[in-house]
Parts: sequence; C-alpha cells; structure tokens
Amino acid sequence: MVDLSSVVRPGDGIIWGQACAEPQTLVEALVAQRARLGGVGAFLGSSYSGIVKPEHADHLRLTSYCGTGANRALADAGVLEILPAPYSQLGALIRGGKLKSDVVMVQVSPPNASGEYSLGLGVEYLAPALEKARAVVAEVNDRVPWTFTEPLLRREAFSLLVESSRAPVRLDYKSDALGQAIGANAIQFIPEQATLECGIGALPNAVVAAHKGRGGLG
Repeated sequence: MVDLSSVVRPGDGIIWGQACAEPQTLVEALVAQRARLGGVGAFLGSSYSGIVKPEHADHLRLTSYCGTGANRALADAGVLEILPAPYSQLGALIRGGKLKSDVVMVQVSPPNASGEYSLGLGVEYLAPALEKARAVVAEVNDRVPWTFTEPLLRREAFSLLVESSRAPVRLDYKSDALGQAIGANAIQFIPEQATLECGIGALPNAVVAAHKGRGGLG
C-alpha cells in the first residue's frame, strides 16, 4: 500500500475525484493511515463508494458540497461539513485558497503512446485543484478508459503512484415503472438536435434511456 505520509503534512487539505472518478485504492490508504497523518482535511465531492465512514472523522476533517450518495451517512452522523456554496463555485474556492488543495489524489488511465495519463472518468474541480496542489498522488487503474481530458498528465507530475485494476465506482440508479413512464412522456418535449443536461438520479437516467435510438441529441 502506498505510504501517504511521505507527501502529506499535518493540517493538509486533500482533494480527490468524485463519483466514478474516485481513486478507491488511495482513499482506502487514507482512511487506513489517517491516525498518523496529523489531522488532515478531506474534500469528498459526491461520493458513492462508501469507503469513508463516520468513524473516520476521528482523524479526518470531512467536507463536501453535498450530502448525496454515501455522504448522507456522514451528514446524518454530524461529521460532514457541507460548504454553503454551489457546485459552480468550487473552482473559485480552490483557486482562492478557501478550499485547501495541498494534496490531490487522482484516478488515471494507463498512459498513451506519448506518455500522457488521462483523468479518464471525471475532471471537474480536479483541474483547479491540480493547479494549486503541492503534491499529486495517482492511482493508475487499468480499467479506466483513456479519454481526452484537460489536463493530461505525465509521470513527472506525480509525487507518488500506485497501480490498480478494479472496477470504477458505479452509480447504479435504476428507474421504476413510474420513472420509465415519465421518461417516455418527456420525449414529446425534447426536439431533435436538442442538448440535454442531466442531473444525478434515477429519473434523469430514465429520460435519457427513453431516447435510445434517437439521433442528433447532445
């Protein structure tokens, strides 16, 4: 297991990718080593792995912008600070230093022929976090696809690296009969060539699924 104490300093703020971009092996290392890391802060994003549990707040200061997914158990236990800011402001909070990004943990794909590692399944607030980070810890997961993310990273960007082969976190929202009926009904309101913006949950998935076979949607 990677030794995070070689890069993490007492009081650091640690940020990692959310949802299916969560570096599970590194998060497991963080909770296992938390007692000797010196009271660090951890920004979770929207978490679905369930790796971080309420009892881990004994040595970790847990923060997020939401209580969705596995974060609900943390919020219900009173150990999760939820930032009073919308998702759209996370980049500004990181760049302004109000949300500390001393160490960033990322899940990346194996490198391409040019030696570039892709962030694979999610960039989001990681882009500004990587700009501010003192250290970057990478989990190179051979089950993460190489995608054209911005930024792309090179080996020299990583202070530590661990290799893994595990299924990314899955957001398994299954719609019921009512959701499927709503999705089917929504088609009449969505014209050809429309661009859809989808939130998190079973209902958005049902609406998207109802459009299977339709072309030209963005």
